[in-house]
Amino acid sequence: MFSVYGITGRVFHGTRSELDTTPGLYPARRIAAVARNNEESTSGFQLPLPGKLARNEYLRTQQLDHERGPVFSCGRIMHSPVITADAALSVQDAWQLLHAHGIHQCPVLQDGQLVGLVSDRDLLTSLVIADGIAHEVLQRQVADVMRTPVLVVSPDTDLRHVTALMLDHALDGVPVLAADQGIAGFISKTDILRAVSTEPALSLWG
Repeated sequence: MFSVYGITGRVFHGTRSELDTTPGLYPARRIAAVARNNEESTSGFQLPLPGKLARNEYLRTQQLDHERGPVFSCGRIMHSPVITADAALSVQDAWQLLHAHGIHQCPVLQDGQLVGLVSDRDLLTSLVIADGIAHEVLQRQVADVMRTPVLVVSPDTDLRHVTALMLDHALDGVPVLAADQGIAGFISKTDILRAVSTEPALSLWG
């Protein structure tokens, strides 16, 4: 099951097919700061060419005669607990947070609720990095540069569907929310690669 969360709360909850046919839910859009604008854009998007090619290749391999095996859910390979950043955190402090934990992205919370996702690339739009030290150029908060709304999945979501969406929309990772809407984990491209490279081998063919 898939959901999309933004600064106004959950804006979508449904199946993969419903997600694909609902316009304006691309989770990698940027918005203005939470304090200045609480309305999320619903403009459409063009799927990047590399994402289209990757998706076509994924569909092609689905049609091949592969050995059948178990299908793993996101909860099986997600990492937990998850480092999070507050929406009001300064960009400079957020950079130090990511750097200190050796991660490239993390979910963003506002009043304890998921509202976005921020990566080191997002933060670099406001920082100058010299000798590994972040120097703040603009007095900006995480809310100014985070991506929102953000796609989230439940622990029992089929990993194949999540992988396809990550390829389609050039996502590096997605948060995993528990039934109580608390953050249960995070699944990244690295987690998927690690899973398929371990023994016993992970089979993605259902």
